[in-house]
Amino acid sequence: MKRTEFLKNACTYGICGCMGLSFLNSGEIFAGSKNSTSNEETDWRIDFMRNRFRDLINILNNDLDKESLIPILKQLGSKCGEGFAKDFKNNPQGFFTFIKERWAESVNYAEGKGIIRVNEKVRNSCNCPFVKDKDAPDVLCNCSLGTQKKIYESLFGRQVEVKLEKSVLRGDERCSFTIKLL
Repeated sequence: MKRTEFLKNACTYGICGCMGLSFLNSGEIFAGSKNSTSNEETDWRIDFMRNRFRDLINILNNDLDKESLIPILKQLGSKCGEGFAKDFKNNPQGFFTFIKERWAESVNYAEGKGIIRVNEKVRNSCNCPFVKDKDAPDVLCNCSLGTQKKIYESLFGRQVEVKLEKSVLRGDERCSFTIKLL
């Protein structure tokens, strides 16, 4: 199968994942958010979406080379970051407060150096609502890199470089990022 055919098929299969966002309200975009519904386990659609998304990521991971897959995942992540980017544009302190209320344990911004370090809370699962526990390949972390890049470029109105320091999907106790303003 040619790569373009494969991507067309993957997008077709991914419709369930894209449509799945419609089941979640904006406060539920990340796992463990304060607005997360308590009946999540009883809604069969949540597990269905997570399983279908996991399958899609595994198919892509197995059938595409990393040079093709990683930019796609980063682009997907940037779509996730658009809402935050829009809501907190040019308001980094507002965003820092927001994420510390929901999923970040600490945010350290060395303004003079243009370096931000974000340490999420210790957790047993990936922060993405499409991932159940740690049930996804760690290549999916590139999606998070795309999300972080989109958010911080919007917050500061300039290019950034994002580095993943720790990852739950890679076996760490939390996800941590270093963002460098360019």
